[in-house]
Amino acid sequence: MKKIIALLTGILLLASVAVAEEAPKTIQNVTPLGDIRKKLDEGITIEKVYYTDGYGFSTSEFTTEDPEEIARLWDAVNAIVVGKKADGSITDWYPMIDFYLSDGTEGIVPFEATWLCIGKDNYEISNADAFWDLTSELVVKYTETERAEENK
Repeated sequence: MKKIIALLTGILLLASVAVAEEAPKTIQNVTPLGDIRKKLDEGITIEKVYYTDGYGFSTSEFTTEDPEEIARLWDAVNAIVVGKKADGSITDWYPMIDFYLSDGTEGIVPFEATWLCIGKDNYEISNADAFWDLTSELVVKYTETERAEENK
């Protein structure tokens, strides 16, 4: 009987490990967004967001303090699902989003091309279209606003 219980326990442990490995990682688990979520739950707020396409040769970027845009960016980046480690790398496109909090801290989420960059490794992501579309839309909006102000 003890052998059967031990065998069943072992099978259950292996099954739970297999399920845990197959479960998609959330971006909050592997980036500072998880810490930001905890702070938001405690009443800290996001004061502004900075985003750059990170091309290194252009100013394809924006900063927003608009609460609606901040909420949309927060929702879009948190909808991203992190997949397996990517084999690829690129050397001239490093998008990054940075959330600045009311307690003076910030949380940066870096990308390398369309991969999530965690340390020195890149990870495939899915469900990111809304994020990329929104950041592109805001880059255009703020670039046009900046040009209009320069032409005054």
